[in-house]
Amino acid sequence: MMEKIDHKKKLTEQSDEELMLLYLKNDQLAFNELFNRYQSRIYAFVLKRNNQHGDVKDILQNIFLKLHHSRHLYQSKFLFSAWIFCISRSVLFDYFRKINREQKKINKLELHEHSEFINQQNEVRNDVVIDLNSLPASQKKIIEYRYHQELSFEEIGLLIDKKPENVRQIISRGLRFLKKNSPEVKNGK
Repeated sequence: MMEKIDHKKKLTEQSDEELMLLYLKNDQLAFNELFNRYQSRIYAFVLKRNNQHGDVKDILQNIFLKLHHSRHLYQSKFLFSAWIFCISRSVLFDYFRKINREQKKINKLELHEHSEFINQQNEVRNDVVIDLNSLPASQKKIIEYRYHQELSFEEIGLLIDKKPENVRQIISRGLRFLKKNSPEVKNGK
């Protein structure tokens, strides 16, 4: 027991480079000391570049994991602090590249879904255009304002000099008429 305490005491007095050399010889306590010395500094370094606390913890873990996997590449002629911050930057770049790839995939998916929605909307609009011809001209114009130009009830009301409530009622009546007289409804579709 006394030997471990002395060993730990000695570790706290050693330089980062000396600790890394001990860690190369599989000294776990040396790694623990390096971790304790650098975890808060690296956490702050990563947090400054990415303010998502959950992600920062994952990135921090990946940094020390990469340090572990690449420890055999360490050269004692270089400062350990420079080496670990180089690893930190590398892991951060990997993280941002991954996020960028995922965002591109999401954007592609959203674009695909959006284009499908637009296609469906255009099909519905084409059906409505055909059916709109069966409405009186004034009602047809109000429905076109609402669904083709996407104007609000208030904006339509200003254009035709009617209250928004009246505009809503005219549109509702027109849509009921279209639904009732639609070929799909008549044919049971």
